[in-house]
Amino acid sequence: WTLLQGNAPGVVLEAAGLFGLCLYGKPGARGRAVTTALSKASFCIYLTHLFFLDFLAGRGLSAGTLPPVWGVPVLAAAAFGGGFLVWLVLRRVPVVKTYLI
Repeated sequence: WTLLQGNAPGVVLEAAGLFGLCLYGKPGARGRAVTTALSKASFCIYLTHLFFLDFLAGRGLSAGTLPPVWGVPVLAAAAFGGGFLVWLVLRRVPVVKTYLI
């Protein structure tokens, strides 16, 4: 059951690899800006991704109803994009920005 909750070895290695890329990669100024924005938005994306996945599942778009080859990347992008958009809105709210994100 633990492997179904995001603690599978592949997920852990992917997270470690992305962390290493952000830590040791030396992108240009634009790359640093993107990395910084994604880093700041990551907690908000984490908090909201299940909402977007449930929202899409309620409309018939889920990993069980779509072909996995393109369904999983589409759902991942939708959950990521939705969480990022929520972060873009919430970072403008002073109280939320100070205490949550």
